[in-house]
Amino acid sequence: MEKIFEKNRIESFQVIGEWWEKDKTEKVFTGTLSYSPEKITLELIGADNGLFSFEDIKTPMEMYGISVGGESFKINILAKDGSTYSVPGIPVVVYNVQSFIVGAYTEEYPEKFDSVIYSCDYLTSWITKGVFYEEIIPDRNFRKLEYELPESDTFKVSSINAIIKEYHWGKVKSSDISSYEKSIKHISGFQIKPDEKREFEWFIKTIRFFKSLLSILVDYKTSNEQFILTAFNKKINRSIEYKYFEQMKEVGHPLRKKIAPLFEYEDIKSEFENILNRWFEKEEDLKAIISLHLNKFESYYIESKFLTSIQALEIFHRRFYGGNILDQQIYNQASDKIKEFISEELEGEVRDFFLAKFKHGNEYNLGKRLRELINKLSQDSKLYIIGKSERRTSFLQKLIETRNYLTHYDDSGKTTILKHPYVKYFAVIRMNIILVFVLLKELGIDEELILKKFKDHRNTNFLIEEAKKVFG
Repeated sequence: MEKIFEKNRIESFQVIGEWWEKDKTEKVFTGTLSYSPEKITLELIGADNGLFSFEDIKTPMEMYGISVGGESFKINILAKDGSTYSVPGIPVVVYNVQSFIVGAYTEEYPEKFDSVIYSCDYLTSWITKGVFYEEIIPDRNFRKLEYELPESDTFKVSSINAIIKEYHWGKVKSSDISSYEKSIKHISGFQIKPDEKREFEWFIKTIRFFKSLLSILVDYKTSNEQFILTAFNKKINRSIEYKYFEQMKEVGHPLRKKIAPLFEYEDIKSEFENILNRWFEKEEDLKAIISLHLNKFESYYIESKFLTSIQALEIFHRRFYGGNILDQQIYNQASDKIKEFISEELEGEVRDFFLAKFKHGNEYNLGKRLRELINKLSQDSKLYIIGKSERRTSFLQKLIETRNYLTHYDDSGKTTILKHPYVKYFAVIRMNIILVFVLLKELGIDEELILKKFKDHRNTNFLIEEAKKVFG
């Protein structure tokens, strides 16, 4: 029987087993865990749905189980999905599941883990360029194929008290003992190992932020991921592996084992440790920005993408550049006098309205923030992304008026609103590229290298040139 541990996150499958709540091990139910990328459910036969009792049946937060294949499960319940009970008959309760972990059976599920391995469809080709070596001997009509497991580089990430290490593993298969045909499977990924055991939530949070960095570096977002956690079990004196599955959006694009990355791993490998440290050091400031930016890979209306792109730039400037119009001390002294006057002369909602204006009154407006972001780039970068100074001024004016129109739907006095979806699309492309430029510079990557990689990236270079045609 094939193990669920061997499945991947884009497959669909079902597993029959026995299931129970953590503190109610005496109540064991037979049922089926059904998985697809878009929906996970747990159907329990004989579970009390509360329809025919006075007991308040609460939805459990977690369920545990063992499958007919001998694997153990820990399930995170999202909500009750429905129940049926026919008389005569057997009650059935269905729970909507957010996620679950599966591994070899042990009496107790680990509360903390030692490490997590992350791999996905493109990482093998991105990290490892060659593991197979072929030698041809003509006079013997002989071809020799050798497989060599690569050495793993390790990066010390002090900002999260962990190491991030390349992780390589290979498997050789043969159909039978006498067969000359063998298949060799090689996979590469990254292992994150903290200095001490951590709770499950730490690993998921860390791996999600780490894979966001990878998505930006390669300009690709995948659905075919593997999260494998490890925990040392003292009773059996060995480590146990657990695989994580979660509900996710529909896989809407073909997955690729090879991609055309924006950055190759070799481009940044020598500085990868520094990049990782800066990335995690700035996590709190970057989280909202990255979340907005990665919406570029989702299927949203172009107006939504426009607004999220410009918001990401605005937040980036506020977090990393600040931006006060006046010296803050002078502003505070002057505003205190004005607020005192308002408090004495005005009342109620009118007073509160004007007092609220001082909270962000000394901050740059959107236009000034966007101009400063672009002006922080080198002259070569500015020319490449947008063009000469007058074109940059024109483009920024269109962004500002379009943002204000989409926010307030008032076009009075506005003459440069971008209304055609095709034009908005290329405005979004430009904004995304500007954000990646300033973000990677903030991580310490040399701007000349960033510019070179954009010029060398065929798809992005094409979009930049098309944007120049669209905006004239």
